[in-house]
Amino acid sequence: MIRRASILCTLVMLCAQAALAQDVTGTDFGDQVHIQHCRVLIDGVEVASDAAVYMNDQDDSLYVSAYLLDAWKLKHPPKPSFVRDGQFYYGLQTDLNLATSYDRELDELNIVARRTSFVGQPASTGPPAISPGRGSFLNYSVMRQNGTYDFDAALFGGVFFTRYVSTAQNGLEFHRAQTRWYRPDPVHHTMLGIGEGTSGDNWLGTSVPFAGIHWASDFSSDPNYVGHEPLTVVGVAASPSLLEVYIDNVLLIRRDVPQGPFTVRDLPQSAAYSDVVMVLTDASGVKDIQVARPTVDPDFLGHGKSVFAINAGIGQENVGMRNTYYRHGVFAGAFRYGFTDKISGEVYAESINGENFADAGADIRLGDNHTLEFRAGAGNKRRSGQVRY
Repeated sequence: MIRRASILCTLVMLCAQAALAQDVTGTDFGDQVHIQHCRVLIDGVEVASDAAVYMNDQDDSLYVSAYLLDAWKLKHPPKPSFVRDGQFYYGLQTDLNLATSYDRELDELNIVARRTSFVGQPASTGPPAISPGRGSFLNYSVMRQNGTYDFDAALFGGVFFTRYVSTAQNGLEFHRAQTRWYRPDPVHHTMLGIGEGTSGDNWLGTSVPFAGIHWASDFSSDPNYVGHEPLTVVGVAASPSLLEVYIDNVLLIRRDVPQGPFTVRDLPQSAAYSDVVMVLTDASGVKDIQVARPTVDPDFLGHGKSVFAINAGIGQENVGMRNTYYRHGVFAGAFRYGFTDKISGEVYAESINGENFADAGADIRLGDNHTLEFRAGAGNKRRSGQVRY
């Protein structure tokens, strides 16, 4: 009986391994990746002088074998991206969520890893979904003719917010402008709100005040979140120069730039909250140091990432006035998805007071300084579209 059980377990493991290799390899994957030998640094420390990594020609994603990851003490999930020659390979950006930068001229790979990415370190569980404690505070802005008063009360279940506006035109009057309750969920990166707000999450849509439910993606409440949107810095070169880009005192990019303004794109996500130091050296050896904080390009989400927003309720007719009343249904929903790091698509739909409208479009990176954006929409009362290069 024990022998039969052992044979059965062995067969199951062999079949699972074969199925895994067949599932993740793919018949055309060999046409998408090529092997690259490079110097590897993790957090500025050299870990390999000549490591063999696979690079995807379509999105520049990088794949490293489990043997190298174990040697570098980096964690990796059980299921690899693909199997080749008996080795399991994992995507540094896709599977391990690491920030990377590859210098093609130097054949140098820089990896920025959190402490929790290494073997032996506890996993980051993120902040709690419900912040402990409670409290309240009042913010106000008083001018000669009017004032704004915002009152917030933080409870275990969320935050209660109300705003009053004062006017002094016909004597001092106070009008309630907005009231809502909202609850951020930093673990799942969402925000749920009930009360008054503004609909519309699309440039083709109609932004209207309403009272109802707001449910959408939200990343601002998670201080540990590292986004996947491309990061960009801009500088100016007085003459043709050699550009060296440093992030946290680590040299990540070295390339020549012409005279005039230049843009550095595709910085690692670790640079989102850091100052980027750009050192420009001209032909005579004179150095010019420029420091800039990177900007986020929200049009590109990153491969496999998505955001959404849903607003539903009743439209508000007289904003900021006494005796507020509501009528007519309001709905607005948007969804964005990153098909690749360079292609993000979007769909949007709304229905406001019987006027229905929907549109779809995409943002496509065609090169370092070229972007194609297009939208097309139609409804029962209007049509619109945009193409921008």
